[in-house]
Amino acid sequence: MKILRLLIGEKPYALPISFIREILEETDYTPVEKAPKDVLGLMNVRGQIVTVLSPAASLHCSDSKETSHKRIIILKRNSDLPEQQHFQDGQEGTAEDLYAFQVDKIGEVVEINEDQLKPIPGNTPEFDATFLTAIARIGDEVIPVLHLKNIILQEKQEERAI
Repeated sequence: MKILRLLIGEKPYALPISFIREILEETDYTPVEKAPKDVLGLMNVRGQIVTVLSPAASLHCSDSKETSHKRIIILKRNSDLPEQQHFQDGQEGTAEDLYAFQVDKIGEVVEINEDQLKPIPGNTPEFDATFLTAIARIGDEVIPVLHLKNIILQEKQEERAI
């Protein structure tokens, strides 16, 4: 399995590369009035409207003021994924709409084995564990792997509450 290492705030995280549609250097989006705190706005990507989310808000990470390394990661829709991939790598697919995450810095793509993925420790606060699928062990580092669908669902639940 390949994962993309990234930073959200100052914290390292990872995403399974198989759920990523593309990465954009352009981080311009249109803010949406009265949107939930984790919705940064909307952007037009080659005629398709994409909701840009801030995983930093869901994960309670401080937002980096440095903007030169920020990137937009556009996620694949469920319909873009082969059926068997919906539940791959601890994920439960993404969503039918196009979503993107703004991250503070993109790192390297790393190939890991299944034995390098460990379950979320039992002492992890439930709130944090909701947004993670596993912990990747790479050498001496432990890197949380984001649960894409739960971060997206958080946005949808807050949207309905408005």
